[in-house]
Amino acid sequence: MKTKIAYLVSFAIIGTLIFFIYRSYSNENNSMVHLHASAHLEGNHIVIANRDSFDYLHTQLTVNGYYKITGYNLKAGETCSIGQVEFFLNPRRRMPLNVKPVKLSIWCDLYNGKKGYFTTDLK
Repeated sequence: MKTKIAYLVSFAIIGTLIFFIYRSYSNENNSMVHLHASAHLEGNHIVIANRDSFDYLHTQLTVNGYYKITGYNLKAGETCSIGQVEFFLNPRRRMPLNVKPVKLSIWCDLYNGKKGYFTTDLK
């Protein structure tokens, strides 16, 4: 009798854990928004355009997976040109001009509490 109760309690605990894990996983996927941005190279500058109808807040821009700019805000419809040397590997090391920007990633917050992302190869 005690083993049946132990099995039922164990089953209830495992079921509850699976429910909460699934629920948090599904909420996380719904909170990610694929951004409609664009980016291309113009000399030593990366030109980024926000093609969405909402602002990108507290943006982290990453080039080649290493060099970053954080805290950037990009308004809806806005286009900006950022010099390659404005991206940092760490506080003392900027992106050198002899390193070719190949890939750009954008991660940001949105007004509705969701997160936005975009990635592209630079040409």
